[in-house]
Amino acid sequence: MQFIDGMSVDEIILKRSLEFQRVDEGDTDSDPVAEDWRTTVGQAIQAAEGLHAAHEFGVVHRDVKPSNLLIDQNGKLWVTDFGLARVQSDVSLTQSGDIVGTMKYMSPEQARGESAIVDGRTDVYSLGVTLYEMLTLRPAHEGDDAPAILRTIENDAIVPLRKRCPHLPRDLATVVAKAMAKNRDGRYETAKEFADDLRRVLAGEPTIARPPTLLDRVGRFANKHRRSVAVSALVGMFAIVGFGIFTAMLAAEKQISENNEARAITHQIRATRNEQIAREWIDRLGSQMAELLDDIPAAAPVRRRLLGETLDYYERFVSEASDDPTLRKELAVTYGKIGAFQSELGASEEAIAALERSEQLYRELAGQSPDDTALSLQWSISQNNLAEKLSQTGRIEQAAHWFGNAIVTQQSLLNRISDSDDSAMPESDDSDAVTRELATTLNNLGLLLDEAEKTTEASTVYRRAIRLLETSDSDAGLLASIQSNLAGLLSKRSPDQAIQYARQALAYQTKALAQDRGDVKLATKVVLTLNSLGTSHAQRSQHAEAIESFQQAIEIAQQLQTRWPDSPAYWRDLVISFNHLGLSLAATGKRQEAKNAFEKALPYQQSLAALYPDDAEVQSMLGGVLNNLGFLQQQLGNGGVAREYFVEAAEHQSRAVQLAPEVPRYQAYLAKHQHNSLSLGNARKSYDD
Repeated sequence: MQFIDGMSVDEIILKRSLEFQRVDEGDTDSDPVAEDWRTTVGQAIQAAEGLHAAHEFGVVHRDVKPSNLLIDQNGKLWVTDFGLARVQSDVSLTQSGDIVGTMKYMSPEQARGESAIVDGRTDVYSLGVTLYEMLTLRPAHEGDDAPAILRTIENDAIVPLRKRCPHLPRDLATVVAKAMAKNRDGRYETAKEFADDLRRVLAGEPTIARPPTLLDRVGRFANKHRRSVAVSALVGMFAIVGFGIFTAMLAAEKQISENNEARAITHQIRATRNEQIAREWIDRLGSQMAELLDDIPAAAPVRRRLLGETLDYYERFVSEASDDPTLRKELAVTYGKIGAFQSELGASEEAIAALERSEQLYRELAGQSPDDTALSLQWSISQNNLAEKLSQTGRIEQAAHWFGNAIVTQQSLLNRISDSDDSAMPESDDSDAVTRELATTLNNLGLLLDEAEKTTEASTVYRRAIRLLETSDSDAGLLASIQSNLAGLLSKRSPDQAIQYARQALAYQTKALAQDRGDVKLATKVVLTLNSLGTSHAQRSQHAEAIESFQQAIEIAQQLQTRWPDSPAYWRDLVISFNHLGLSLAATGKRQEAKNAFEKALPYQQSLAALYPDDAEVQSMLGGVLNNLGFLQQQLGNGGVAREYFVEAAEHQSRAVQLAPEVPRYQAYLAKHQHNSLSLGNARKSYDD
C-alpha cells in the first residue's frame, strides 16, 4: 500500500470550519468559504476522474466520503479504500439506540438497502455530496442522529448550494445538484460526465446540467410533505399556539393540598356516605408515604405495594362518589392521582383514561368558575400531565394537542396574575413557584420537540427556560437539569456549546452531590450529564476526554446499581454509559475493548426489555445495543455471529415500531437493522460462492 503524505478532505473541512465558525449557529446565509472555489472544484474533478477509471474496470467504490479522499503535498487528490469498500457495506454503530456511521454520503438507493441497483451513479452521488460539503463546510444531509440523516436522504430536499454560498456560480450549483439527484436517472451517467461538466463551469462554458423546472420543485415538495405530515402538524400546532409563558403550582403545594384534600373528602364522605368508607380513607391514605419512599431505592417493592393498595382505594372512592356533585373537585384530583399511580405501575392505557377523566372534570369546574385562578391552573396542569403521558407512549400528535391547550390556559393565567393582585393566588407568594413550574413545563415541551426531532425548536424552548431560571435564581437544581438536557440535544449539532452547558450543569450537580452523597436522584442526573459531556467530546473527536467522562458515569452508576441491584433505573444508566463508552473505544480502534463494553450493556438492557415488554424506547434501545455488537463482531471477522445480532436487533426494533408507530426514528432504526442484516447476508453469500 502506498503511503500518501497529506491531509484527508474531512480534516481540511474541519480545519476550515473552525476558522470560519460563526457565533450565531442559526446563520445559514453568509458565505463560509474565503478560499478560491476553483481549487475545490479542481480537486473534485480529480476525484471524479479517479472514480471513472475504477468504474471502467467494473469497480464501484460505494464509500466515497471526505475521509477517503486524500490531498498530498503537491495538491494531487487520491481516492482511497477501494479494496475495503468492495467487500464491506456501510454498516454502522448505534448510540443508545441511535445508528451512527458514514451515512451522510450514502445515495438514496444505498440508504434503502437496494444493493442490487448500486452502480457508478452511486459514487457520483456521494462525490456530489462531498463536493457540496467541501464548498459550504456544511454537510448536505444534516441531522442529530442517523435516523434523521436517513430520512433526509430519502425525503428532504438539500438546501441549495447558493443559499449557503451566494458567491458561487449558478452553473456550479446546477451541476452539483444534478450529481446529487435522488433519482439515479437524474444524475450524470458516468463520473467522467460529472468531471467534464465541472470543467465547463471552470471554463465559463454552458453545462449539460439544467436547473429544475417548477414542476420538479412542486413534485419534490409534495413528496416531502406527504411523508412528514405528523411532525409538520406538530410544529404547526406550536407555531399557531406560540410557545407562550407557562405557569404552574404543583410541587410547592403538593403535600399541603393532599392533606387538605384528605380532610375535605373525609368530611364530605362522612356526611353523605357510611362511616366505614371514611375510616378506610384515613387508614389507607398512602400517597404521601409513597412519595417519601420514592427517595429510597431499596424500598421500591414496599412502595409499589403501597401504591397498589392506595390505588385500589382511590378507585373505590371514585366509584362511590361519582354521582355526588359536591365531590367533583375531589374526583378531579383523585382521577389525576389514579393516572399517576397507574402510570408508575405500568398500566399506560388505564393511566391515560384516568388523566382524561381528570381533565374533563377540571374543564367543567373551570367553566363554572372562570374567575377562579387556582382552579384554572389545576386544569392546565391536568392537561400538561395528560400530554406528558401521551408523549411517553409515542402519541406525539395527541400530546401536542394537550400541550397546546395547556399553553393557552397558562398564558391567560400568567397575564391575569401580572395584571392584578389575585387573592386566590397572591403574586408575592407564588412568583418563585410560577417561575419554577414555567421552566419545568418548558423543559417538558423541549423533551417532546426533541422526541419529534425538531432540534431547533427544542433548543429555543430549553434556552427560554434557562433564561427564566437564571433571571430569578429560584431553583439552581432545575436549572442544572435543563442545562444538561440542552447539552444532550446539542451534543452532535453544536458540541462546543454542549460542552459548555454540560460543564455548567456539572458545576452545580457535583458540588451538591458532594454535600449530600445520599441523594440518589442527583447522582443519576450527574450520570446523565457526564454522558452528554462525553458524547460532545466524541463529536469533536476528543475521544480521550469522552472515554474519561463515560468511565466516570459508569463508576457512579455501578455504585448505585451495587447498592440497589433491583432498581431498573440504574440498569438503564449503565446501558447508556457502557454503550457510549463502546462507541468511543471503537472510534479509537480498540475493537475488543469496545465489544466488551457493549457486552456489559447487553444483559442490563435485556432485563429491562423483559421487565417492560410494552415500552417502545426500551425495545428500541435493545435493538441498538444488539446492532452495535453485530458491527463489532463483523469487524472482528465473526460474520455469522454478527448477522444473528442484526436479525435480533431488527426483531426488537420492529416491536418498538408496533408499540409507537408515530415515532419516525424507530422506523428508521428498523430499516437500518434490516439493511445491515441483508447486506451482511449478501456479502457472505458472494464470498462463499
